[in-house]
Amino acid sequence: MPRQKTYSNQKLTDESLLALTIISNCDLSGKEIIKEIQIQTKNKFILSTSTIYQIIKNLKNYGFVDQIKKIGKQKYIHITDYGLEILYREIKRRKDYLTTLNNIIEDNK
Repeated sequence: MPRQKTYSNQKLTDESLLALTIISNCDLSGKEIIKEIQIQTKNKFILSTSTIYQIIKNLKNYGFVDQIKKIGKQKYIHITDYGLEILYREIKRRKDYLTTLNNIIEDNK
């Protein structure tokens, strides 16, 4: 497993968050992640192969995911316990941020 880097003050990009969320449901290959993101977002997010593999590389470097098996050329990616922790933390952070924005908007009406 790669050495986990410090993640304390960093934030996941929208695309990385999408990929991590998709991987949290089941182990997928890069191509399957691209397809699933497209399906789940109703084509609002369409990632290229090079983009998804860069995202996977970054997620692996932080210890959020790892490769669990390889079948032919397909490498299947699995979310780690640390990755799940970060995913839930990031979702909570974003929800709190949106709640704050909404409160500001409502207070200014």
